[in-house]
Amino acid sequence: MNLLKLFRTQYDLLDSEKVKLKFMLFLFVLLSMMDLLSLGLVLPLASLVVDLDVGSELTTYINIFFEIPDQKADMLIFIGWSLLAVFTLKAIAAILINRVIIRFAEWQQYRMRNTLLFA
Repeated sequence: MNLLKLFRTQYDLLDSEKVKLKFMLFLFVLLSMMDLLSLGLVLPLASLVVDLDVGSELTTYINIFFEIPDQKADMLIFIGWSLLAVFTLKAIAAILINRVIIRFAEWQQYRMRNTLLFA
């Protein structure tokens, strides 16, 4: 119960910055979805490389959706480039989200210090 009270107190100290906190939570969820997408692309790629039938349904759906010829080499290239693009976008998004979080934390630190200093 004390932990919940502590979070409530800290949340109340944010004043007008509560909207930014909700925006950062949205960014966290977006980054988590990108993680899931990148992990979801690893299984079809691994199944194509090792020649397993584990991800055959998913590769069939990818073939139909993106109209890729049903050849192993074309699928390897497509999924490989897709995986590279998703991991690159995820890394860039993580850097930008961390920048937003650090700026928010520094601003809160500055605001709290001024409040305490001039109160």
